[in-house]
Amino acid sequence: HNLAVVYRKRIKGDHTENLEKAIAACNLALEIRTKQNFPNDWAITQNNLGIAYSNRIRGDRAENLENAILAYQQILEVHTKQNFPAHWAMTQNNLGCVYSDRIRGNRSENLENAIAAYQRALEVRTKQNFPIDWAVTQNNLGHVYTNRISGDQGQNLENAITAYNLALEIRTLEANPMDYFQTTRNLGDLHFKEGNWQPAIAAYKKTITAVELIRSWSKEDDYRQEILEGTIVVYQNIIQCFVNLQQYDKAIEYAERSRSRMVAELMASQDLYPNAEIPQQEMSLLGMCLPGVYQN
Repeated sequence: HNLAVVYRKRIKGDHTENLEKAIAACNLALEIRTKQNFPNDWAITQNNLGIAYSNRIRGDRAENLENAILAYQQILEVHTKQNFPAHWAMTQNNLGCVYSDRIRGNRSENLENAIAAYQRALEVRTKQNFPIDWAVTQNNLGHVYTNRISGDQGQNLENAITAYNLALEIRTLEANPMDYFQTTRNLGDLHFKEGNWQPAIAAYKKTITAVELIRSWSKEDDYRQEILEGTIVVYQNIIQCFVNLQQYDKAIEYAERSRSRMVAELMASQDLYPNAEIPQQEMSLLGMCLPGVYQN
């Protein structure tokens, strides 16, 4: 079981292969950790198996998610709300994540199941007793409400905004910049998609503050590049927001800011592009402006 946990979190080696080894180790553990003889240990290993299947790269994605759902549903037979409230809530949260990504079945129904699972998790994951877990579930709930098909769309968006803002009561820049980055970006993307340019700008400014702080801490080139690639679109979107509001001075300011950050990253890593083969996304940031952005 422990070996499975480590393989699932392993950084070195091939990630696909690591997940396969994690699944194999879980199944080996379950030969002894049976529901009948070691119910609690069995449930804990089922949870590890569910996480591995939900992230699995090999095999059919739809089938992997079904295996994850099965694992989580089996856990709830042992980890009940009454006897293992924290574990029960964690499983409900994990189940919500898988239902929100589920491929099989009706998409609208899957999202409703995800919302229901998150709301059950929040019965235990309160802000007072489990603030960090509460914030994680609020962030997840915001994501599902953003994509919800049923119900009034205006209300769904309001529910999503409320959930994200609640998450940010705990997911602060000081407490955890990465979590703060994730939730503020989710909020910014929501507003951007809806054409709410000013609220999107407010959220994206927070996202950019977080990512620049995170990058300043990182000493590893691969991690710097991973963060950089994940945030280019944030710079692009905030520039587009300023253009749509005809605040061209601000658009230029953030274009220059993103370009200068890119140059700093390249200078910080002499071996990142040894043959000067800079990807197109990075190259666009090194230009005077971002292609496709300055349009009315």
